Amino acid sequence: MIRKYALLPLLALVVSALLVTDLSALPTGFTQKDLITGLDAVSSAVLPDGRILAIEKYGKVTLIKNGVKVATPFMDWSSKTNSRFEKGMMCILADPNFATNNYIYVWYTKASGNNGIDQVSRFTVTGDVVDGNSEKLMISLGDSGPQYHHGGGLAIGEDGKLYVASGCRGAINDGEPGPTNAQTKNRVEGKILRINIPEGDIPSDNPFYTTNTGDARAVYFWGLRQPFTLSYNSNTKAFWFSEVRGNSGDDRVNEFGPPGTNYGFGGTGTKNPLWTANSAGISGRAMIGSLWYTGTNFPAEYRDKYFFGGIDVTQLKMQDAAHSGAKNFSAFQCPIDVKQDAVGAIYVTTRCQTEDTRYGDGRVTKVWYGTEPTTDITPEKQSSIAAASRMNWSVLPGRILIDLEQAGLQTVELRSLDGKVLAVKNFNAKGPGELTFASARGTHLLVWKSGTSQAVTKVVL
Repeated sequence: MIRKYALLPLLALVVSALLVTDLSALPTGFTQKDLITGLDAVSSAVLPDGRILAIEKYGKVTLIKNGVKVATPFMDWSSKTNSRFEKGMMCILADPNFATNNYIYVWYTKASGNNGIDQVSRFTVTGDVVDGNSEKLMISLGDSGPQYHHGGGLAIGEDGKLYVASGCRGAINDGEPGPTNAQTKNRVEGKILRINIPEGDIPSDNPFYTTNTGDARAVYFWGLRQPFTLSYNSNTKAFWFSEVRGNSGDDRVNEFGPPGTNYGFGGTGTKNPLWTANSAGISGRAMIGSLWYTGTNFPAEYRDKYFFGGIDVTQLKMQDAAHSGAKNFSAFQCPIDVKQDAVGAIYVTTRCQTEDTRYGDGRVTKVWYGTEPTTDITPEKQSSIAAASRMNWSVLPGRILIDLEQAGLQTVELRSLDGKVLAVKNFNAKGPGELTFASARGTHLLVWKSGTSQAVTKVVL
């Protein structure tokens, strides 16, 4: 199902890494545990409350709750998914405000006509299942074509927008229409797209908003063959993505350039890759993995490192921000995706290459350092994590210094533990500011609000 020249739209992976001589073992202090096996798995997703989703290419999603598989499918969209060749369900991403709206975004190939339609839809989660009647189309990525080059990645950036990887829909060996699609700005194929959430409207500050038409107004980057996973580092603000280019050793990792950047597939681009598969030591294998590790469970030398890998290889690698040289971590058989949870454990999805055939030995494996961190996030901790993703703060006498991560009208309140509002300030932009208060000591609540979204964390004064 994955050809070197026409790779399966899988989010791919890898894990963290220091130079290890024995590639069959994790570094000292790390532990791994299979959470689920026997899947046609292509990726996983971590919900803010700690639940894990195992996503299968043909459209079925299994829920892992408190480390145990839930018998009832979280989502069974198999009858509505075209999974031929490189098509299928590829990625699920939780809304940043999942704690209050229960939205997830799903990249899949909708069964429609001969080829199907690649698209991103929004669904609502009710309890431990997806509401099958809640689908809302966010953006259409066009006719999926006969077989190849679909893309499949989703990520949310610092601006709170949803970024979508869309492949060029080329024929085998890069025949048309792929190159032309990639170099035509007024098409959605061969692009990174940018849309608003949760409604799917298109931001008016996109680079081609006034010159393109329809969904193509969402084009943010162009000139791409087969972009896969995208990963944003909230600590360093780095935003990188993987791309399969097809020539042996030329698969690459790219960084986000200025809006409107042409990455050159099918023509002449203005942005060189950070590095290629050849330079990372996986020549001839499609480099499709992508994860910035930003957690605190792993030792400090693993933090703010970029993890990546290749299809049909066993080496998981790690790269630093300066992309000064890849280092090995350990061995997983055919690792194609890696995700991180709120407490810093990672989840490795493995799936080996097949062509238009279901794979039956895929698995999702949890990896952690030291004592296993709990994945059962209480509502209070979930709110605290949500607040931390919206603002950073420090306490001084009589004031709280705040650095907001989101633009637009928002409110920060200081409350007592019984809910009494002691101080409040409205903000209209991201960046630094401060909240002053007359007198308060001990533990209080710091509350962030924007529209119907709210996040709460404790602060000690």
